[in-house]
Amino acid sequence: MKLLREHRELIEIDLIRFYGALFVELLAKYGPRLVAAMVVHLPDGSALMRELVQGWGLQDQLLAGIFDRLAEANWQRTEDGQKGHNRPAPIPRPGVKSENSQQLGSGVMSLTEARYWVAERRAGTGTDITESTTTI
Repeated sequence: MKLLREHRELIEIDLIRFYGALFVELLAKYGPRLVAAMVVHLPDGSALMRELVQGWGLQDQLLAGIFDRLAEANWQRTEDGQKGHNRPAPIPRPGVKSENSQQLGSGVMSLTEARYWVAERRAGTGTDITESTTTI
């Protein structure tokens, strides 16, 4: 139920895309257990899965890992690599903070709050970003 509350729109879109029916229609036809299984087992390319993995599926993770290893292998063959200088930086992964990242504010904001915050700024009615502003 938590998944449905937090990602209702994405689930609705995916059920239409992959099953050709609205959530309520599937619920009436198949019942809650089967619909829950449909949602949990949506394909990797679904809107819900992209949201949950922050756009990085298994293939993306594997490709980034291969790229990082190749960059390190090539670097090891250079003069810098022989001396241990200028090691190549890995491709940034979602959810992993880099040394160069900076956090604005001290809290967390839901997607709905973030949309409201952006709309206010676009309309010119919001406040500027300050230390007390929460992060997205």
